[in-house]
Amino acid sequence: MFDFIERIKDFNLRKEHTDMLIRAWKTENKKVYSDFVRRIEAVKKGDMSIITEMMDVAKNCVPEEVRVFHNWLGDVLNGKVKMADITQSIQGLSIEHIHMIAKCLVYKEQWMAIDMKTGEVKVTSKKVNGYLMVRSGTPIEIWNRMSVDKRVYIVSQTEALMKNSKGCWMFSNLERKMIYQAITFFARLIFLTYASATGHFLANLYDLVIERKDNLPYCMYYYVVFDHGLTKMAMLLNQFLLSENIDQGSMLMVKDCINALVLHSLDMGTETKASWEKTADECGADIWKEVAFLLRSMKGRRGNKKQVMTIDDLIVGNKAEVKQCIMEFLETNTEDICLAYLLVVLVKTEHIKSSVKYMTFHRAIEQLTQRHYGYDVPQKRYGEMKEFNFKCSMQSASYKKAKKIIDRWTICFEECK
Repeated sequence: MFDFIERIKDFNLRKEHTDMLIRAWKTENKKVYSDFVRRIEAVKKGDMSIITEMMDVAKNCVPEEVRVFHNWLGDVLNGKVKMADITQSIQGLSIEHIHMIAKCLVYKEQWMAIDMKTGEVKVTSKKVNGYLMVRSGTPIEIWNRMSVDKRVYIVSQTEALMKNSKGCWMFSNLERKMIYQAITFFARLIFLTYASATGHFLANLYDLVIERKDNLPYCMYYYVVFDHGLTKMAMLLNQFLLSENIDQGSMLMVKDCINALVLHSLDMGTETKASWEKTADECGADIWKEVAFLLRSMKGRRGNKKQVMTIDDLIVGNKAEVKQCIMEFLETNTEDICLAYLLVVLVKTEHIKSSVKYMTFHRAIEQLTQRHYGYDVPQKRYGEMKEFNFKCSMQSASYKKAKKIIDRWTICFEECK
């Protein structure tokens, strides 16, 4: 795991590099991604195979010691083994993780803070900016914080189960409440063991994506980040609600899913409040209400979002020929400032739209050439060049040089059909 953390310091900590990697993969694997989208659409018809595969990706990244612990816990709850065997069953979990889980379960106002960039997990007494925060508490605290509809569901299901168990119908109200709290406690215990192993989970996922080049995680990333996948999933859930006779448990599951989709998409910047409002208007009353409530209590993300695109995404026309001309241009013109002239030529010959921002183009060129270019000078120069009138007579040496390069390469790029 620590080798994984060292390796992402110069890679995953800059999200635009990851975005560029995924976009480049998509350009080379269009057929693979199209098949993924087709299988997502097939969920509407009841084909859940792609969902199962995605769940398997997550399951296979869970550390073995966590899976062993959860299997043991399930055997305890089913009466197959005794609590006394806990030492043998949790020996795979590190002492550090056991202490963190215990602190979160026993002490009030304790948070488990997870750094999603490095996998570091620690326990704090308050929220920490930039971390995924998980709060637990005692069984009573967990129960009291739970929404009313979830408590009603747990009570109804537990009561139905106890009616079929000998002696359970004689439990007092206090004993019944303790059972309800115990159920929520064990659910939270499972959640915390997963959270404490986030670093190992990310290391396994890194191995799956970067080392083994598994296509499914690439498809999932592109679908969510660039293809508005989370709002599309909300539409699938809406269709599920409208076409099925669902019970209370399924309704709660759908609401939790919608909650996660909205919150995470806004946090990542993959969707906006406006896009969710549009999606909600196309959904039924249940999802519309859930989305409207969430958006009312949230602030939209402000500021300019970095647009990450590959050169294939930007080029209009014969991509292969244009890229070949670009590489020839860069071999001939090696100064950073020449990138400004290159973009002027590409816009002039209509191989790139004039609305493309310079930094979007700059990042695409760096990804294409696998070389770092300084951006301050060419970005400023491109801004100046857009205001130039190339028909006027200007005597500066820099202007003459720029015009000579642009005129020469305009002819070359015009020949690319």
